[in-house]
Amino acid sequence: MKSGHSGQHSVSAAFVMGILKAVQQLDSLLLEKLGAHLQSSGLDTGSLQDPVQRIPHSKLLELLERINLLSDEKRELFIEIGCKLTPASFSALGYAATSCKTLGKAIEVIPIYEKVAVTLGQTCLKKYGGQHELSWSCNSEHYSYFLEEIILAAWIQLARTITNTQLQAEKVLFSGPEPKNIQKFKKIFGEKLAFNQIKATIIFSQKIVKMEIIQFDPFINDLMKQQAAQLQESLSQTESLSQVVT
Repeated sequence: MKSGHSGQHSVSAAFVMGILKAVQQLDSLLLEKLGAHLQSSGLDTGSLQDPVQRIPHSKLLELLERINLLSDEKRELFIEIGCKLTPASFSALGYAATSCKTLGKAIEVIPIYEKVAVTLGQTCLKKYGGQHELSWSCNSEHYSYFLEEIILAAWIQLARTITNTQLQAEKVLFSGPEPKNIQKFKKIFGEKLAFNQIKATIIFSQKIVKMEIIQFDPFINDLMKQQAAQLQESLSQTESLSQVVT
C-alpha cells in the first residue's frame, strides 16, 4: 500500500546484494542482462561490498522494474527472489530475528529494527483472538508491489527455514493485481490468497508463534539486537542531518 511521502528512504547494500545473488541463482543470464544497468546506477558488486552502506530506495525500485522488463514480466520471479534471501540480506535484523527463541519473538523483532534493512516500509503486528496479522505498507509515493512480494516471500520462507517446518499462513493479502501464474503464488503462500488489497498482510494462527527456532542463541540474539539498534540510531541521525541540510 502507498502512503505518506518519499523523504530520504534507503535500503541497505546487503538487501540489494541479496536480491542480486538470488537473481544469479535463479537466472544467471538475466543477471548478465542487468550488467549495464548495475554499472550505470552504481549497483555493481564492487559498490555493494559494505553491507551497511545505504542505497537510495529509488535505485532499488528502478532495479526491480528492470528485472521485470528483462524477465518478460515474469511476476513470479519476485517471490522466488524473496524465497532465496537469507538472514544476511536483512543485516543485523536478519540475525536478530533468526536467533530468537520462538517464531513469535522473531516476528516481534521485525517492526523494531526493520529500518536497518529497508526504510520505505512499515511493518505492523496485530493480535486478536487466536490470530495474528503481520502487515507491510509502503511509506513512499514511489511504490512497487514487486518489493512487497519479495518481502512477504522472504518472511514465509525464512520462517520455514528457522523452524524446520513447512508452516502455512491462514491467508495472505497482496496489494498488487492477481498474477497470471497464480499457481506459483499458491505453492509458496498457500491456497487462500487475495489481491488488490489495501495492505499486504500475512494472517497466521497462535500455534505458529509458539514454534521454536532451531538456531536459538541468546548471546547472538542480544548482540545482533544491540548492533541493529546502533545501526538504526546512526541511520536516524543521518536522516535528521539530511533534512536539516535540505
